[in-house]
Amino acid sequence: MTQETLEKYGAQFTRLIKLSGPNNRVASYLAALELVIKPFNDDLLIPSQQGALGGQGSSSFDAFFAGLSNADESDYLAEALACAKNGHLRAAVVLGWSAAIDRIQRVLEHGGLDKFNNMAQQMAAATNGRYKRFKKIDSVNSIAELQEVFDRPLLWVIEGMGMIDTNEHTRLGSCFDMRCHGAHPGNAPITLYNLMSFFSDLDQIIFMNPKFKLPSPAV
Repeated sequence: MTQETLEKYGAQFTRLIKLSGPNNRVASYLAALELVIKPFNDDLLIPSQQGALGGQGSSSFDAFFAGLSNADESDYLAEALACAKNGHLRAAVVLGWSAAIDRIQRVLEHGGLDKFNNMAQQMAAATNGRYKRFKKIDSVNSIAELQEVFDRPLLWVIEGMGMIDTNEHTRLGSCFDMRCHGAHPGNAPITLYNLMSFFSDLDQIIFMNPKFKLPSPAV
């Protein structure tokens, strides 16, 4: 914590003590309290959670993100982690999801898009069972066309292909919901605990999953 921050909060709390006397107006006290509460998250809470207040060592937050697999990822994951470490949690979720979808799309392209197309057609033709409500999607012939497939149908098809099971599908669906919460206005908070759960799921289900491993680049 900087000396400037200490002095600012010291002055504000001193004013609160003075205003707490019996002869002062409640409105004045509440106005002074608002000045303390409003910047509290940015000034104290987020730096504390990130281990930045003491200036020594690394926090559990830093250790968690340092342990995330990041080899062979696009810039999406690096940017997501940078956002997370700077307290931009909604942006971190949006970019983290982009990193996961990018990995899925590249793996599908490498494995042959005909496999994706065949499974999508089989699922669309189902009249009973788990996939009976799956809607037909257009066949894709390039990574550019695959990128136009919406994320939820994409998750259904990779489940049909056996790349994820139903529980993993459900968990990724929750991650996608959080991505939408981060990308669209609303009151649902995204906390560090939400973020760590989000990235843990993506890491274990996608990035560390052998089924989504990309081949090593040719030397």
